[in-house]
Amino acid sequence: MKHTERQFHNKSLLCGICLWLLCGCGAPPELPVLVEDGWAAYQAQDTATLQSVMTAAIERDKRSVEVRFLRGLYLIRSGSPQASLVPLRDAARAESLRPRAAIAAAQAYYDLGQFQAVQQVLNDVLQQQPENIDAHRLLAALYYDLGVNPRAIHHLETVARLDLQDPRPHRLIGLMRKDFQDYPAAVEAYQAALARHPKPALAAEIRLELAESLISQREYAAALTTLAADDQSPDALTVRLQCLDSLGRRDEAASIVTAAIALTEPPAILCLALGDFYESGGKQSEAIAAYEQAAKIDPLDFIPRYKLSSAYARAGRDADARRELEAMQENRARYDKLHELQNQAMEQTEDADLRYRIGEAAAALGRQELAQAWYRAALGLDPTHAAAQARLSQSNGSALPENEKLPTPQPAALSP
Repeated sequence: MKHTERQFHNKSLLCGICLWLLCGCGAPPELPVLVEDGWAAYQAQDTATLQSVMTAAIERDKRSVEVRFLRGLYLIRSGSPQASLVPLRDAARAESLRPRAAIAAAQAYYDLGQFQAVQQVLNDVLQQQPENIDAHRLLAALYYDLGVNPRAIHHLETVARLDLQDPRPHRLIGLMRKDFQDYPAAVEAYQAALARHPKPALAAEIRLELAESLISQREYAAALTTLAADDQSPDALTVRLQCLDSLGRRDEAASIVTAAIALTEPPAILCLALGDFYESGGKQSEAIAAYEQAAKIDPLDFIPRYKLSSAYARAGRDADARRELEAMQENRARYDKLHELQNQAMEQTEDADLRYRIGEAAAALGRQELAQAWYRAALGLDPTHAAAQARLSQSNGSALPENEKLPTPQPAALSP
């Protein structure tokens, strides 16, 4: 998981560990203190500090259950999740360590792609501790990976309620709503995220995604004022150009056009915005050139083909218009299939083959990273799914080698 605010509250404790290691004086801190320090370092993904804490615990009592617990955490963060499960099972025998050992074990299963084991462990945790925020965070990530958006949103809303400072749950809800074109809900989620005062870099990303959602609702003035003033990314240029053009502020848009033209590798969506700007200004040949560039960048997207077909028809290039219209229809059919399958995944939560087919649909659209994510989801539900394994291997994805798979996960042994 990513950094949490809690890591900063443990800063003084971690500094104490470092001072003890440096000066080599006196006895190391007590084991309960070391457990807290190690857990904070684990959550912060600070492997170096976690190793130092583990060393201090070994100095205190190398045979202790606390050392086993810390070793399990360290193995996860150092990239050995399978090896971590043995010490974590030992640690789970101690009542005081059991909930955290279960959360860590769930992370190990997650890293190993054992999604059903993750669900079982975390559901057991939530039966005992319904508001365990770490369990809700990991379940939200799991269901997001599986494409089960309603469940992911449920857990994200719980995280947002339990951690009033974290803007990320609402941001991720916004992304899911936006992806499925529920723009009013996306806008609401993004605004809730911004109300939690995210750090500048994250705030700029959220503002951009919020502006894109507002454009989809034709709220151009609001979208324009939403962007971070210093965001000069290609996506931000696209938003500004779309807004200024739609608001009829063409003189102001001219500087955006100049900046867009200067880019060596503009995204397809910016080329589309340039084409729209030229077309609304009556510059048909420039518009066609921009649409052609967008289609070249993303030949499997149906929108550039549609705009290109319409522009060719207006220019009297009927044969070209028909060709692009046919390509548009083929691409649109692929998109519709992907969208339909993703909707099915929200209901068919345990269907590995469905997720494999979603991966195939994404690959047919040239979305290789998305395809790999769905192949991994298929393997997470069915580690024996040979077709998904083969696809990941072909695309250099991170399919789990046979010798690293857990043939018989035992999550119950790690439940509180």
